[in-house]
Amino acid sequence: MSMEEALRRIAECKKNHTLELNLSSLNLEEIPQELTRLVWLKYLNLNGNQLSKLEGLNYLYLLKSLNLSENQLTKIEGLENLKSLESLGLSENQLTKIEGLDKLQSLTELNLIGNQLTKIEGLENLKSLTLLYLDNNQLTKIEGLENLKSLTRLDLDNNQLTKIEGLDKLQSLTELYLRGNQLTKIENLDKLQSLTELNLIGNQLTKIEGLENLKSLTRLDLDNNQLTKIEGLDKLQSLTELYLRGNQLTKIENLDKLQSLTELNLIGNQLTKIEGLENLKSLTRLDLDNNQLTKIEGLDKLQSLTELYLDNNQLTDIENLDELQSLTSLDLSENKINLDVLKIVVFPENLIELKIANNPFCQECGLVLDEYWDANHLKIIKSFLAQEHRELSLPCRIMLLGNHAAGKSSLLHYIKYQTLAQKSRSTHGLQVESLTFSQSATLPDAIFFDFGGQDYYHGIYRLFLRQQSSQIIVVNPSYNVNQLRLENSETVDNQQYTQDFSLDYWAAQLSYFHHANDEQIMNKDTFLVQSYANSHQQQWHYSHCLESRLLRFDYLELKNNPQLLNLQHFREALLLHIKSNKKTVFQTEKRSQLIKYVLANWHGEKISSKPIKVDTLNLKLNKKKYPLDWFKIDLSQLSAAGLIWYDEKIANGDFVWLNPKALVEDLHQRVFSPECLRHASHQGRLTAKELEKLKLHQATIELLQFYRVIFKHQPNKFDDQKIEYIIPNYLPLSSQDNALYSLSTFGLEQATFRLRFLHFMPIGLINHVVCFFGLQPDYKLFWRDLIVFTLSEELQGRYRIMIKLDFNQLEIQVCIQPQNNKNKEEYQQVKKYLFYCLMRFYWDLYANDGEPATFTHFRAILINNEPEFEHEKEGKRAVWGNPEYCFGRPIWSRFYAIRPNRTETESLRFIPNDLYVSIGAEHWVYYHQLAQHPNNEPHIQSYRLEESTPKLAKVIPVKPFEIFLNRELRAVKKIFISYSRKDVEYKDELSLFLKTTLGSHGHEVWDCGLLEEGKWDEQIQTKLAEADLVIFMLSINFFASNYIVNQELLNTLANINQANAKQKIMCIVVKTFPWDSFARLAKQSHVDDDRIGELADIYHQKPQKEDITQYQFLPYRRLPQSSINDQKHELIMPLARMSADERDEVYSDIVARVMKALGI
Repeated sequence: MSMEEALRRIAECKKNHTLELNLSSLNLEEIPQELTRLVWLKYLNLNGNQLSKLEGLNYLYLLKSLNLSENQLTKIEGLENLKSLESLGLSENQLTKIEGLDKLQSLTELNLIGNQLTKIEGLENLKSLTLLYLDNNQLTKIEGLENLKSLTRLDLDNNQLTKIEGLDKLQSLTELYLRGNQLTKIENLDKLQSLTELNLIGNQLTKIEGLENLKSLTRLDLDNNQLTKIEGLDKLQSLTELYLRGNQLTKIENLDKLQSLTELNLIGNQLTKIEGLENLKSLTRLDLDNNQLTKIEGLDKLQSLTELYLDNNQLTDIENLDELQSLTSLDLSENKINLDVLKIVVFPENLIELKIANNPFCQECGLVLDEYWDANHLKIIKSFLAQEHRELSLPCRIMLLGNHAAGKSSLLHYIKYQTLAQKSRSTHGLQVESLTFSQSATLPDAIFFDFGGQDYYHGIYRLFLRQQSSQIIVVNPSYNVNQLRLENSETVDNQQYTQDFSLDYWAAQLSYFHHANDEQIMNKDTFLVQSYANSHQQQWHYSHCLESRLLRFDYLELKNNPQLLNLQHFREALLLHIKSNKKTVFQTEKRSQLIKYVLANWHGEKISSKPIKVDTLNLKLNKKKYPLDWFKIDLSQLSAAGLIWYDEKIANGDFVWLNPKALVEDLHQRVFSPECLRHASHQGRLTAKELEKLKLHQATIELLQFYRVIFKHQPNKFDDQKIEYIIPNYLPLSSQDNALYSLSTFGLEQATFRLRFLHFMPIGLINHVVCFFGLQPDYKLFWRDLIVFTLSEELQGRYRIMIKLDFNQLEIQVCIQPQNNKNKEEYQQVKKYLFYCLMRFYWDLYANDGEPATFTHFRAILINNEPEFEHEKEGKRAVWGNPEYCFGRPIWSRFYAIRPNRTETESLRFIPNDLYVSIGAEHWVYYHQLAQHPNNEPHIQSYRLEESTPKLAKVIPVKPFEIFLNRELRAVKKIFISYSRKDVEYKDELSLFLKTTLGSHGHEVWDCGLLEEGKWDEQIQTKLAEADLVIFMLSINFFASNYIVNQELLNTLANINQANAKQKIMCIVVKTFPWDSFARLAKQSHVDDDRIGELADIYHQKPQKEDITQYQFLPYRRLPQSSINDQKHELIMPLARMSADERDEVYSDIVARVMKALGI
């Protein structure tokens, strides 16, 4: 998008004489002259361009709405003639002052969010203004609003306000937002008697007070303060919504008078009892999550209650729920409810939604309940309670994990047959075997999933990994390291390179897989086996990798072992574990029929790998006498035990695979065949016709696509005849394709950022990368460890991107090459987006959003803070929490099933605990520290990663690491002092004050006295170019130096006059000098005449002129001077004419002004 597209739209608007024109996101650097001729325009959108100056808009005098948000404006100008303007958007610019709006007296809405404003000013004449948005600025005081008597909404969120003041005259105000400031007291609101909404979230309030006169108030937000008592609300009898989450309340009290209240939120306090709610008979929603409640009580009078949230408490007694006859939604997850309590509970008749996962009865009964945000357990619980309570033991599910040629298949052979395998071929993909202790047993006692160790088989792992499983990790010490090697020639033909992983990796894989269940991490469900005992000493340190999760550590020989004693002991221990860890479900006649049919499919003559329609199977077994929903619950339970394969997310839950073993064997014989991996000319690819010939059932294809095992790829979106199916894990490695790799990655050698994991990256990560970014419309190149693609849809520019996975180093490298794009802000957003995507892929197992967000959606939600889904817009319960509670969280967390009762510490669970990030390759930052890093601290500790062991390195600036967070971090501010060596004593004095104050906060103060050995001119020019503020210490000595004048002063004056220049200057008069010298040099540098005038006025100040312009001349101690007409003029007193004590006062004042100028 460019000027060409803008001119096309302008021409179309001119032709049709339309009143509205959208020129947003076209990367415009100037306003097209042709636009000025559309004098009839009423609605103009210039959002998201690169405008730094407004020229020509004054001709559009009929404009009613003008959007200039997300540009590069530093000054409001050129709008004086727009006297019909009603709505003006100036958010996300670089404005430092409100000015140039005096004539816009029709203005009703003004948006100044996300600028650099430090003062509210210049609004006095806007008496029609009703909506004013000043969020996310640097305001420290509420002022300058006295004349805005029509104002109905005022937003001051996320500023630096410490006091509520200056609002007395705003008696039409109905909505006031003061979230995220530093307020310690509620005060000065008495006159705002029209106020209906007040938001004070995230301040430092310790007491509820000063609200007595706000009798029209309907919504009050006091979340995330430091309140210890509910008080001061008696007079607010119009209040309908009250939010007190995240405080320190220990008792529910003083709410009796609030009889209009419909919503009450008390999440995340320290409540131990439900009380004091008897009079709230209008209450429809009550949030009590994340407290310390043990009993449901005191709710019987709340007959209007429809939503009740009690998750993450200590509830053991849930009686009296049936009294809440209007209740439709109930959350009891993460409490202490056991089976005996569940059996006697009576749920309300109108209940529609129930969440009750993570309670003790789940473990007692073998019930597997989804923990996703949209889960509803009502049907499964009703079904369970309706069944006869006869127990049936399901098989123990056991996974064998480890590298290729570790001995997993040999060990499984001995477990089944108690003999050593004579010759064992490598497992191709996955082998499913069952073990039965007794021939008369109805069901197998255990089902083993022997996963092939080669990394290219990892794609299919996710289909069969289950949380409620036991694990055997087999380690061959020869391969216990992250490395790439050829397969064992004794067990495979036509060897391929495979990736080995260390035991740390496999242990971390299990911890990741059990991430959603902290208690399960402590279960002793893992066996560790060191194989090849004859050739390797026992490695006792292996057992420490699994910490408390380790059941036992065995040291076995699986080939030449004449005594078999250790193997026998291991088998006996495993059988004992199986007997004691079998899951039980309650047996019913319907479930017995299903199990009988399943076993027949396991052992019958016509074993089928094809899916069966669920409703057909239910009809066959139960003849319409069994509800389909209940039948699906039975299928889910059997699937969790490994007897069948069923997932309600696949093909709408309409199909079931009754024989997982047959399914796996069929897939590996036809789709994932050795020919496709080892012999195909297009390794890891199938044409659409080749897949069609395999005659796979459509549900099976959907299954493989859902789990990213295969990917439907259309290289050219305009050519649907060249569709192919990619098997990401079967693709060749990039190192095997050197010529194509070198050509396609040319220019992408330098990583934009890197992620390094000390122990682990999830299995199948490349599958997600390929399947998601493979949908981009332009051509892509794929390997098993790398993808090159172009990101361009929904963007102003094009970005050529390479993502490479290095499993030896457990590192992800992201290289970005912007093309035809000058939008630095968008480039930063692309970096953030790619990091978000990688973390979204990392946590895919726990994601609740189906797919990662598109770039547009990502930017809207996380940059512009827009609602994610419709129910958030409507104010319904958002399971990830409201945006204000995401401060400090990683930017991807809102896409996960994190309920709003999670504390900040608990939210950090969704940050990999071994993740380090780097902008270059030398210094790494620990992401846990970065996620919790204070906003106002400009430095952070970095590390060197030597052999994956973090070692302290130097402290580095934190600002570049903003791309890994959804909040701004403070940059290191750099100050350059330009002075003459003959004035060094004054420079040293000033430098001491600056370094003492600013240096202690991590900011840099530099002058040529700090030159290092080497090219001194290059050092000076580099420091000068990097400086945020240049201080010129002016004197006749200063102007006598050719180098200072030509290389420092002139260069700086020229640079600051350029568009978008952010560098500032400050001038300090050391000794008297001819002013004409400075003025002449300013003109020589092409500084605007009006700016030179400002400089002259400051040097020859009038008494009343006290404002500080862009170029500050200090110090402000003035000497009276007489003039011809006897009018008093004052000159700035040079430092050389002051005493030492006077200079100290001046230096202190200069430090304060420097801090203000730099926003420190």
